[in-house]
Amino acid sequence: MAKIAATIQTQRSPVLGVAPVEPLQTRPEAPLLEREDVLATLNAAIADAAQGHGSCVLVAGEAGIGKSAVVARIARQHDARIRTLVARCDAMFTPRPLGPLVDLAERLPPSLGQALHAGQTYNGLFPAFLDWLRQTTTLLVFEDLHWADAATLDLVRYVGRRLDGVSAALVLTYRDDELALAHPLRQVLGSLPGASTQRIMLAPLSEAAVTQMAGHAGPSPHLYRVTGGNPFFVTEVLAGDGGGVPLSVRDAVLARLGGLTPAARALAQQASVVPHQIERSLLEELHGPGAIAIDGSLDECLERGVLIGDRESLRFRHDLARVCIEQSLPPERRSELHAQVFAALGRRVDAAALLARRVHHAEQAGLVDAVIDLAPRAARDAAAASAHRDAAALYGLALQHAKRLAPQALAEILEARAVECGLIQALDDAAAAREQALEVHRASGDLRAQGWNLSRLATLRITRPEALDYAQQAVELLEQMPPGRELAWACADMAAVLTVRARAADALQWGRRALALAEEVAEPETLAYALNICGSVELSLKYEEGALAKLERSLALAQQHGLDQKVALAYVNLAGMALVNHDYRRLLNYAEKGLAFALSRDLDFIVAALYLRRLLGWFDVGRWRDAAAELERLDAMPALLPRERNTVRFLWARLRALLGTANDAAEWQELGALGPAAQTEMRPASVALLCAEAAWLREDLEAAEHIITAALPQAIESGESSQLGALLVWLPRCGAKLPPLQTAIALPYRLEIEGKWQAASDAWGELGCVYEQALALLAGDEAALRAAFDRFESLGARPAADITRRRLRKLGVLGLRRGPYSGSRSDPLGLTRREREICELVMQGLSNAAIAARLHRSERTVEHHVAGILDKFRVNSRGELIALTQRGE
Repeated sequence: MAKIAATIQTQRSPVLGVAPVEPLQTRPEAPLLEREDVLATLNAAIADAAQGHGSCVLVAGEAGIGKSAVVARIARQHDARIRTLVARCDAMFTPRPLGPLVDLAERLPPSLGQALHAGQTYNGLFPAFLDWLRQTTTLLVFEDLHWADAATLDLVRYVGRRLDGVSAALVLTYRDDELALAHPLRQVLGSLPGASTQRIMLAPLSEAAVTQMAGHAGPSPHLYRVTGGNPFFVTEVLAGDGGGVPLSVRDAVLARLGGLTPAARALAQQASVVPHQIERSLLEELHGPGAIAIDGSLDECLERGVLIGDRESLRFRHDLARVCIEQSLPPERRSELHAQVFAALGRRVDAAALLARRVHHAEQAGLVDAVIDLAPRAARDAAAASAHRDAAALYGLALQHAKRLAPQALAEILEARAVECGLIQALDDAAAAREQALEVHRASGDLRAQGWNLSRLATLRITRPEALDYAQQAVELLEQMPPGRELAWACADMAAVLTVRARAADALQWGRRALALAEEVAEPETLAYALNICGSVELSLKYEEGALAKLERSLALAQQHGLDQKVALAYVNLAGMALVNHDYRRLLNYAEKGLAFALSRDLDFIVAALYLRRLLGWFDVGRWRDAAAELERLDAMPALLPRERNTVRFLWARLRALLGTANDAAEWQELGALGPAAQTEMRPASVALLCAEAAWLREDLEAAEHIITAALPQAIESGESSQLGALLVWLPRCGAKLPPLQTAIALPYRLEIEGKWQAASDAWGELGCVYEQALALLAGDEAALRAAFDRFESLGARPAADITRRRLRKLGVLGLRRGPYSGSRSDPLGLTRREREICELVMQGLSNAAIAARLHRSERTVEHHVAGILDKFRVNSRGELIALTQRGE
């Protein structure tokens, strides 16, 4: 039981012991042993909050280590001076949505109470709650966060990320030893900003502290060994019957219980089946009209330290004690007590607001009909509060009794669970629920419902071979009845499935059909979805204003009707299509607006998608430092999906290859296998491009040619001119012949393939793609190679610069310095020696021609250098550059 002593920051901290005190007595509080540093940290956080510097303090440790004692002591110390709010999470089958906030409802202003029950979290409750925290210094404590519902975790994430300038200290306690790697709390804690978050790990007591708690004159090694220094365990052992040290904490808890009178023991047993705390009024109702006997039994439980509480509610000193007592009950008795609580809660006037509690007790009591009735209702409440993980679990609980459900009810619950699982990215569970719902509808012969579930299955399995079959079946079934909402979605889903398979021309027909149907249906969500899909497919084939207008209309429609998921999807696809078509101004604009939207709602999966698209834009325009920073941001996101994590790994490998810091053929072979297996966010053609580029940079031209040749058939079938052109240009770069093609190819690639290298370079320059601009020049003459070399040097693209240097040497050009961009490494602005020299001449007002004459370089070379300098300073003109430097920025 003993654990390695934990640390606060980097120093070993004394550890807290909890002396056995009766909280209802007004006597001086016993000292908390070995917790001075912990209390000091919390006091400092509160002092900072009073100055407007809010922060979050995480207090972690095993059960019984003293987390509650620490925060209780701090709360009592500050309660008279600042607003102090302490709430706990429930250890129920599925906790109540926003349970801690519900417990604090009486302390909240009426407007917040209304928002709490309205179900609008990010659009109402969360911003209003944060504004309320700003009004006065507040200590806000959420205990036992490992049991928190998803909506509470969303609240913690929302508030914890926005404490800058807020006069609040947010203190969160949780059991670190109960968090699995996939526990949602880990993702929330990992997403909190490091600058405003402190982490405290509570460790066991020392042997000296255990001895002090025991009141022994000398060391007590046996007590220390048995309890492992856990303060709660020590307290329970010391509170035993005096017949020696029990061999387990369970024995110690039950020994204390055994010392009670039968009536008091029965009361404690009744209280033990209610997680967290039990209202005094509920306890009195459960024990009938004998108020005097109840008061006497309750006084006995309080005096013996079995229960603690106030005038409103009671609880056990530690949940371990409650669990020990509950589990000691015979199964029949335990079920009976749960049934009594269930019945009493159902009689309360606020029974409708207690669905999660009632479901918990119904399940524990074996009341199957009640579970079937209440679990779906509780799930709908959880979903309305954005507690999608809890909603999925509640639907799953109802489905454990599927044989008792009527077919229609079963299908509805399965479909609802599929939606909730999809929202938490549990895609396999969502697909399983859809498949089961499909079987129910097949048995009943409901074609429309079959088509709908098949269509939704296609999107859940979109990267798998069966997705196309699902989509085709969906359309075939839905075409057998009058067209409506379901067929519009099925056509849009078919377009999405075909797009993933690089069949954009086919996808376009389905997208346009989906849009036509959606216009007839005139339902906002259906129309927003069809506009998004159709516009995205059109833009992948031809970048024009009409297609952009569809996506913009989809965005506006989703915003107008509060369809957050469709708003997010619109921003992702607008940014993605701008990226594909090299419209970097629009890419940055859409990414900025989309990130503001997603961050305000903590939609981390959308944040990651937009970061990835902006990151690829940074690569294209040669802003590789920004690309590295974006990769670091993505690496730090705990909620990345495996596909996103693999994509980040891919792009780190590309950056290292471009800069020449690493380019291992074995690593790229491993990465290349991820593309066809659909284990990245990139399409197979993009994966092939990066693998070929890395091979070319290693000067393994044969491998690069093989990769491109293998990827061409699918790119040709797709009909996407940009994707095809991006692959084809690598064949002449590798010295290979081009296949005969009749397919259209995007302009910059077509110019290079036709041997018009200067025009291709100029076209890339106009788009702002400096690296591609230099690559195109490699097909040119000596002046073009010199310009390419200078551009690679300014980018820090050492392998490409080395390749260019060797080509120039073959032409007899000597004197090119080794170690390109070495000077830029030490320059504070990232400028090469030549760029620094040209930059100073620009500051003097010299034209490109004048600079070229002074430095004996071609005017085009100077032009390329000036473009690189403007890019590094992130300005658009020489005038802006001069103004920037004059301001001292």
